[in-house]
Amino acid sequence: MTTSRIAINIRVFGLAATIGLAGATQALPRVLVGYLLLCAIAAVASLPQASHFAGRTSPVIEAALVGLTLSVTGAIDQPLGMYLMVPALLAGLAGGPSIVSAAFLAELGAIALVPIVRQDPGLLTASLRETLPWVLTAIGLGLLGSWIRRLRTAPVDADHARYVAAYRLLHQLRLVSRGLSAGLDPVVLAATLLDDCLAGIPGGRGTVLVRTQGGVFMSLVQRDVEVVPGGLGNDPLVMQCWTTVQTASRIGASDPPSRQTPYTTGVGAKSTSDGRTRCALPLKVGTRMVGVLALDIEKPLDAPLHARLQALLDERALPLDAALLFDEVRTLATVEERHRLAREIHDGVAQEIASLGYLVDDLASAPNSTDRAARVRQLRSELTRIVNDLRLSIFDLRSQVSRTTGLGAVLGDYLREVGSRSGTAVHLSVDESPDRLRLEVEEELLRIVQEAVTNARKHSDANNLWVTCHVRPPAADVVVEDDGSGPSSGVQKDGFGLSIMRERAHRIGATLAVARRTGGGTRVSISLHPSPDVTSALAEAAPTLWTGRRRVRQPAEAASRG
Repeated sequence: MTTSRIAINIRVFGLAATIGLAGATQALPRVLVGYLLLCAIAAVASLPQASHFAGRTSPVIEAALVGLTLSVTGAIDQPLGMYLMVPALLAGLAGGPSIVSAAFLAELGAIALVPIVRQDPGLLTASLRETLPWVLTAIGLGLLGSWIRRLRTAPVDADHARYVAAYRLLHQLRLVSRGLSAGLDPVVLAATLLDDCLAGIPGGRGTVLVRTQGGVFMSLVQRDVEVVPGGLGNDPLVMQCWTTVQTASRIGASDPPSRQTPYTTGVGAKSTSDGRTRCALPLKVGTRMVGVLALDIEKPLDAPLHARLQALLDERALPLDAALLFDEVRTLATVEERHRLAREIHDGVAQEIASLGYLVDDLASAPNSTDRAARVRQLRSELTRIVNDLRLSIFDLRSQVSRTTGLGAVLGDYLREVGSRSGTAVHLSVDESPDRLRLEVEEELLRIVQEAVTNARKHSDANNLWVTCHVRPPAADVVVEDDGSGPSSGVQKDGFGLSIMRERAHRIGATLAVARRTGGGTRVSISLHPSPDVTSALAEAAPTLWTGRRRVRQPAEAASRG
C-alpha cells in the first residue's frame, strides 16, 4: 500500500472515530461546523502533492489548520480534539521526528492564537489544559509513525535475506535429518509405505506414484505391477484420484472407464472377468496431493481396510513430501557439477576419441610399412594419454577435504597424482596455520585449484606447475602458476572453466585474478580476506594435519602406460 493511501485511511479513520465519539457524548450538534471544517481540511490534504517537499510540509500545515479550526470554533473541550493525533501521526510517517516536532509546535501555536489575539489569559490556560491529553498522545503517535517510516525505508538486501533464510532452513534440515530413522530417501520411504499397506492383503500388488512437472506419473516403488495389464500407473483411476483428492475404485481389471467411480464406504460390485479390484488412494498433506497409492487386490476395498490404509497414508505423506523436496534440492545442487563434467567430456575425452578415429582410418588405409608402425605407436601414446586424463578426472571428483584431511594434504595428494600422470613438474608450497578454514571454503578453494591445474595441463603445454597455498583463517591466498603459453591459450577470458572458478570464488567471498606470469605462462590467484565484521563467522577452530612450512617437489616423469 502506498504512503498516500495510508494517509487517506488514517484521516478517514480519524474522522470516523471523532464523529462516533461526538455522537456517543451527544455533542454532535455543537461541533458540527468544526467537524465539517475538519472534513474539508482532510479532503484538501489528501490531494496529490506536487513535490517531495510539499509532501513533508503538508502534515505541518494540516496540523496548524486543525488546531486553528478547534480554537476558532470553540471545540477545544469537545471530542473533536481527538483529531489532533491524526496530523502528528502523518508527520511521523512523512518526515520523522523533526516533522513531528514541527507539527506539534504548529498545533500548539494555532490553539493559542485566538486567546492571544483576544488577550484572554484565562482562555489560553483553559485551552491548553483541555488539549494537553490529546497533544501528548499525538506526540506518541508521531514518534510511532517515525519508527514505522524508518522500518519501511530501511535498505533491505533481498539477496542477503534469502541467504540467511536458506542457511537457517538448511541448518535445521541437517539437524533434523540426522535424527530421522528412515532418512530422507523418497524411494526408501515409499517402499516402507507400500510394504506396510500391502501387509495383511493376500495377493495384493501395487505401486506408489508421484507426479512429475510434466504431468506424468512416475513410480517410486512397485510390487508385482508388471503382471497387471497396462500397469497401474496408466490406469485412469490414478488421474481421477489426483483431481478429486478422493479414493477411486473399480472391480474388474477389464471394466470400461464408465465403471470408474469414487470410493465410498460400503461400495460393492459383482466381480467381472478376473474379480480383482483396482483402487487409487490419495497421498496428501492437508488438501495438497503428494502422490497416489495404486493397488490391485483380490477383494473389494471395504470400509475397515480403507480406513486403515488412508490413516497410514495420512501419517506417511508428510515424511515422503519432505523427502521429495530434499531430493529436488539435492538435484539442483548437483547441476553445476554435471555441467562441469559435461564440459570435460565434450572438450576433452569426446574430441580426443574422435581424433583417434582419424588415426585408425589412416592405419586401415596405410600399407604394411615402417610408417604404419610409427602410427601404431602414436595411437598407443594417445590412448595412454586419454586414459591418464580420465583417471585424473575421476581423481578430481574423488578428492575432497574432510574434518580429518585439510586443504594442504588434499592438494599434496592431488598434485602428486597430476605430476605422475601428466609428465609435468609440480611444485607445491603449503603454509597453513594450526587453525582450519570452514570445510565448505576449503572445498571451494580445492575445486578452483583443480580447474586451474586442469586448464594449465590441457591447454598451456606447460613443463612446470607451481601451486602456493597460504592459509591464516579466516584469510587465505592460493596461487597457481605455469610456464606455458599464457592466458590467451591457458584460460579463455569468457570460458566456461573461468566462469565456474569465478562463481566458486564469489560464493566464499574471495577474489579471483587471472594474468600473465612474469617469465611466461599463466598466473591464477585466489585471495580470501573477509572484512572484520564477518571474520568471526568465517573462522572455525579445528586441528590441522601439519604446521609450519612444507614444500613438495614432484619431478617430471614420463606418462605411465594406461
